[in-house]
Amino acid sequence: MVMPDRFLAESLGVLSFSQYPIPYFGAVPIFMAGMWVIPLFIALSVANQSRYGLWTAGLVGLLIFTAAEFSAPWLGFWSPHHVQLVAGTAIYILPAEAWLAAASYWACQRYHSSPISIRIGLATALMLSYIGAAAIGHMFLG
Repeated sequence: MVMPDRFLAESLGVLSFSQYPIPYFGAVPIFMAGMWVIPLFIALSVANQSRYGLWTAGLVGLLIFTAAEFSAPWLGFWSPHHVQLVAGTAIYILPAEAWLAAASYWACQRYHSSPISIRIGLATALMLSYIGAAAIGHMFLG
């Protein structure tokens, strides 16, 4: 999920990252690839225990990503720019992040035992759909 961050930082110019003495992928510190795993793992784990898995994944994802968007600028990980903020949180990205959690849950439920080539293709499709959802969110809520 480093490509969406790079799109937001370099193409839309709405995101910047603190400078660290580590490798970067364009404007994005490489550790951001792992930062996506934590909230998605939590959202999908909670959803797996729920009767309403897909909805639970979206809601839990929304809550976790909202907390991350709120705290990240204070922690110095990233900062939003030139977008609508509520309590310092970029609101345009939250629907896309809820979508990502719900879509990831669906993909894991449906394709968890598929060949690796299918899962890589699906992960790519999820990433591209998230970029599209972020761009649409920026267009309407940014």
